[in-house]
Amino acid sequence: ALHLDIGRTQSTDILRDVVRLFVSREFAPELHVSSYDAWRVMDCPATTDSDQESKLIEGFCAQSDQLATTIDAVIARSIKERASMIVEGIHIHPEYHRRVIQQEALVIPLLLTIHCQETLQQHFHRRGQVAPSRCATRYLENFSAVWQIQDYLVREAQRCGVPVIPNTNLEDTIRRVFGVITERLLERFP
Repeated sequence: ALHLDIGRTQSTDILRDVVRLFVSREFAPELHVSSYDAWRVMDCPATTDSDQESKLIEGFCAQSDQLATTIDAVIARSIKERASMIVEGIHIHPEYHRRVIQQEALVIPLLLTIHCQETLQQHFHRRGQVAPSRCATRYLENFSAVWQIQDYLVREAQRCGVPVIPNTNLEDTIRRVFGVITERLLERFP
């Protein structure tokens, strides 16, 4: 955002926290747990490992779907005000960008990933040190589920034609992001 001089950013984690205030646990229990735990509060328990992975993704998608309308509203407000914005977070399915009317906004979807499990685990440790309320322990204890969700998002991004950018080196990541943005701008405004 700083490099692009975009003053507005919106995290889907914050949107989920806001929606939790208005939508009760009884009505949408998947909103009131972590993304990797949403399947546990849904009606159909998993009975096998492959069933558990399927339910994990089903729960994650149910949580993401609950937030889609809220993300729509944030984007609609940004379009109305003709203000650039970055919406970031795990809850944005790679197919989501198709919901936004392309004539009204230039939407550039990207998926940033960490392809090495050890590097991602180190990321959680660092984030836990910088933001103690986002305790690394719970992410590390559920690392397999976190990794499965990332793997699902990568497959979906590839299916939807969304660029997948490895996020291991800040300068390299920024360069790649700028490359995708430049390509999209040149496509839209030749």
